[in-house]
Amino acid sequence: MTSAERKKAAIERKIKRKFGNRQKLASKTKATYPADIEDERKKILLAIFALYYRTLDRYQDSFDRDVIYKEVMNRRVVKNSFKRIRENAEKLYEHQAAALNKQIKDTLGVELSDDLFDTKEMRKLVDEIAESDINDVKETVDKLLDAAEVIFERNRLRNIFLFLAVSRVIRSNAAITRQLHEQMGVSEYVWTTQRDNRVRDSHRRLDGRIFKYSEPPVMNEKSGERGNPGDDFGCRCVATPVFGINILEHIA
Repeated sequence: MTSAERKKAAIERKIKRKFGNRQKLASKTKATYPADIEDERKKILLAIFALYYRTLDRYQDSFDRDVIYKEVMNRRVVKNSFKRIRENAEKLYEHQAAALNKQIKDTLGVELSDDLFDTKEMRKLVDEIAESDINDVKETVDKLLDAAEVIFERNRLRNIFLFLAVSRVIRSNAAITRQLHEQMGVSEYVWTTQRDNRVRDSHRRLDGRIFKYSEPPVMNEKSGERGNPGDDFGCRCVATPVFGINILEHIA
C-alpha cells in the first residue's frame, strides 16, 4: 500500500468512526453569509456608479446615450472594476471552499486537500459567474441610459448599483455553495438565517430545518414559490451541509 493509499484509508476510518451507525451528520459549524465579499462588491459597483453619474451630469445638456455608454465602458476605472469583479468571484469561491473544509474538519475530524474542491466544474462555474456579473453591470448601465431622463436622482441611482452588488453576491454564493456541496455528495442542508431583524418571517420559520436541494421548501408564503437559500429576492440565508456517509465516495 502506497503512502497516499494509507492516508486515504486513515481518513476513511476516521469518517466511519464519526458516523458510527448513522447515515447522516449535520455540520457542527453553521454556514455564514460572506458579508466581507458583499462589502467589497459594493465598493466596486459604487466606483462605477460615481463615474456613471459624473459622466451623465457632464452630458446633461447634450445627451447622447451611445457616446456616454462608450465613454463609461472605456474608462480605466471600469476596466479595473471588471477585473476586480473577477477577483471578487474567485474570493467568494475560496471563502466557501475554506468554509466547507472547516465544516468537514469540525464535523468529521478530517481536513481534505484544496484540490478536491477546485474541480473543472467549479472553475467553469466561477468563470461563468464573473462573466455574468460583468454583463449585468453593462446591461444595467445600458438600461439606465434608456431611462436617463427619468432616473437621474443621485441616491436612486446609487441604490440601483448597490442592489446589483448585493443581489449578484447572493446569487453567486448560493450557486457556488451548492456546487461545492454536490462535489462532496451533499444533497441536504440545514436552512440557516442570519438571525437579525432583516430576516423575513417566512424564512425565520425555516431556520434550523433540514431540506433537500431537489425538494426545496416554500420560501414565499404569499406566492407559494419554492426555493433554496439565496433563491428568494434579497435572501441572505445560507445552506449548512448535512453530510452523508457517501462522502467517502468523493474524497479519492
